[in-house]
Amino acid sequence: DILHTLDTHIVTNINASNLLELAQIAKDVDTSKITNLIFSDDPASVLYPDSTTGAFYLRPKDPTLTQIHTIAQNIFNDEVTKSAQGLIDQQPLIPQKPDDTKIEVQNGTWRPGFAARQEKKLEADGFKVTSIGNAAVRPLTQTQIYAVTQKNPATFEKLKKRYNAVELTTRPPQSPDNTSGTAPTVDIIVILGENAPDIAE
Repeated sequence: DILHTLDTHIVTNINASNLLELAQIAKDVDTSKITNLIFSDDPASVLYPDSTTGAFYLRPKDPTLTQIHTIAQNIFNDEVTKSAQGLIDQQPLIPQKPDDTKIEVQNGTWRPGFAARQEKKLEADGFKVTSIGNAAVRPLTQTQIYAVTQKNPATFEKLKKRYNAVELTTRPPQSPDNTSGTAPTVDIIVILGENAPDIAE
């Protein structure tokens, strides 16, 4: 029953009979000789807690993952491990601030709920989507992107590359879903085209 429950969450080439054999061997292992290192949300850890997207994540303080790789690759070398841990204790890295660039996502296709699905995907990846709706003109063959402000060029380039989007030089028409009469205050507008992958497909 336990194996059946875990089956959808674990990928392994070990069959059930091998697993039982390993369990029998494991009970005789001297646990005092097992080397382990715990990555937690302790202030001295290489990770820091982040719940800005509504879910709880432990994210690396070093975006390059160099510290984690160094420790993992040298976990059996006490000197290297202690040195790396000492560096973390003495000079904990300051976590990067979450990206607060405001993004509007418009559905430029006839796929129902496409913008909402992309909103969830973007937010799961750390982007901040503040409004969604249908595009004024549909359908679009290729995704379009427009920089309303120059707040974060790096985020703009990430989105442009992510969607293989064409950069617009003028602001696109306002989404007909906006009934306020004024355009929402955003930094980037992404209008999804037919070339954009759908996470539901």
